[in-house]
Amino acid sequence: MKYAIVGFGKIGQALAHAFARTLGEAGLKAYGSMTGFQRMGDPAELGAAAAFLASSDSSFMTGSELAVDGGLAQI
Repeated sequence: MKYAIVGFGKIGQALAHAFARTLGEAGLKAYGSMTGFQRMGDPAELGAAAAFLASSDSSFMTGSELAVDGGLAQI
């Protein structure tokens, strides 16, 4: 049995809209700039990581965390 976790950081759209209402556009841009890529992630990027973990391409992975956070954990 395989176990894996997708750890996600600043993923956009629904989260971005909620933050935009609270922080405004300038605050949202500042929030996204905290990542190594200087932007919010796209939900499709998170989905691609989850699809990889569910595929046979990750068949030799177990007990792993795949960080999909734009480098946030490295800053």
